[in-house]
Amino acid sequence: MSERLKEQQEMERKLAKAAKQLDHFERARREEEVPLLNQLYAQRMEEDRAMHEEQQAAFLAAHRAAWEVDVQEKARLATMLPEKAAFAAAIMARREGEFKVGDMRRGARARDGRRMRARGGRRVRARRAPNTQHAWGSHTFVHALVAWKHAGLPHF
Repeated sequence: MSERLKEQQEMERKLAKAAKQLDHFERARREEEVPLLNQLYAQRMEEDRAMHEEQQAAFLAAHRAAWEVDVQEKARLATMLPEKAAFAAAIMARREGEFKVGDMRRGARARDGRRMRARGGRRVRARRAPNTQHAWGSHTFVHALVAWKHAGLPHF
């Protein structure tokens, strides 16, 4: 039994010695690799910097080209500004005329309502001359055209 114990202890010492030797070799290898790793890191940093500069230059060139196209488009569209202003003024005049006509209609309805309330709620239909009736509607359409004309708006 003691012989077996001695063999086991001897194996443990050999194993410890091998582990110690392996650690020594591993540490030496790492110490030798440190300068190589530093060199590899510096090389990779230089490549990344060069790639970044190339990408930055490409971006700036594309941005400059887009800006030049935008400036040319602005100059081309600047020639249309008077027409744009005239078009906007025509639309505003038309809308103002429509508003005035609508305002006149609202005023007429309000007056009619006041008249009706003044009469005690009785609705009295105005008699129309036969020539005021048209195929496209009642005489209110004619009143709208007259209001449109008095507002100084062009008719279509």
